[in-house]
Amino acid sequence: GAVRTDALVTRIRIGADGRAEGVELADGSMVRAANVIVAVEAPAARDLLAGVDDECVRRLGVEVAGVTTLAYTLGRSFHRGRTIVLNAAPGGGRPRVDLVCQESNLTRPEAGAPHVLLATSVHDGASAPDIEALEGEMARIAGRWNPGFDWGRHARLAEVVVHPCAQFRVPPGVRDTLPGARTRVPNVLLAGDVTHHPSIEGAVASGNAAADIVSELIA
Repeated sequence: GAVRTDALVTRIRIGADGRAEGVELADGSMVRAANVIVAVEAPAARDLLAGVDDECVRRLGVEVAGVTTLAYTLGRSFHRGRTIVLNAAPGGGRPRVDLVCQESNLTRPEAGAPHVLLATSVHDGASAPDIEALEGEMARIAGRWNPGFDWGRHARLAEVVVHPCAQFRVPPGVRDTLPGARTRVPNVLLAGDVTHHPSIEGAVASGNAAADIVSELIA
């Protein structure tokens, strides 16, 4: 196999027999494949499947949500030992910090600090929150959750990652209309959390489902 980077797929090529022959790239070249798995965010999947499976495209009409993550390097641990933090405060700040997670620098050895803290905010996919305001909200949360921790001294913002289509909204009933892994074209499959639920677990489960179908097709 091969992994290609910076190779934008623009179209799924369907042959005269109604099966996918492969995909076309932005540079005009074609990658031939026995099976094609569309594993991208919902807006990109809609573009690739338009005219291939319009019913699937309709089911992919979910409302996307963006995610912004601030990665801080910490001079010392924000918590001691194993700690569960529950935010029992009513309401919340603006912009809202949805998840705070501390990890070891084993995952980011280049950070040069013993700990990394991730502060994640889910927002409208059309616009990212004010990063400066989000930094201020995280500092306020840190002061309230751990008053003895000198946030200004021990925390340094190392990276900001903004993904405009990281998740999709789940209003009541939306999961009843999500597409499955199979499309109208037998050897074109769909993967991604949009076939299950918006989470890492949903994305992994969708990939497993698509792989199982490919195993059946090539058996």
